[in-house]
Amino acid sequence: MSSPSRRRPAKPHGRACGILAVLVVLTACAVRPAPEPERRSATRPEGISVDVRNQARNAVTIYVWGETHSQRLGMVEALNEESFRFRWNFAGSVYFLMDFLAQGCALSEPIMVDDGDQLILTVQPIDQRRASRTACRR
Repeated sequence: MSSPSRRRPAKPHGRACGILAVLVVLTACAVRPAPEPERRSATRPEGISVDVRNQARNAVTIYVWGETHSQRLGMVEALNEESFRFRWNFAGSVYFLMDFLAQGCALSEPIMVDDGDQLILTVQPIDQRRASRTACRR
C-alpha cells in the first residue's frame, strides 16, 4: 500500500521576511517628527524646586539671592516643612537667605543651579550670637 503523499506548505524565504522587517522599522523611524531643540523634556519639570525643613523653633522667611537678583520664596513655620518652586534664569550661583523673624539672618553657601534641579534646604536653629543683621539689609 502506498501512503498518500503529504504536501508540505511552502516555507517563507528568510531573506524576504528580514527585508520586510527592516522596511517596517525604517518606515516607523521616517514618520517620527524630529525633536525640536527648544522642547523641554516631559520628565524634567521647569523651574527649581526646594524643600525647606525648618528645624528651628522660630518661623523663617526664605529668599533666594543672586549677584543681581533676589526673590522671596515664602515662610516656613517653626519645626515644619514647605516646598517651593522658582525660576532662575541668571548666571552664577544662588544663595538662600534665611530671615528669622526678629532674630537676624543667615546666608547659605553658594550653590550652582540648573533648571529642573531639586534641592533640600535644612534650616538649623539660629545662634543669636552668630546671626547677621547686615545680611537682612542686603
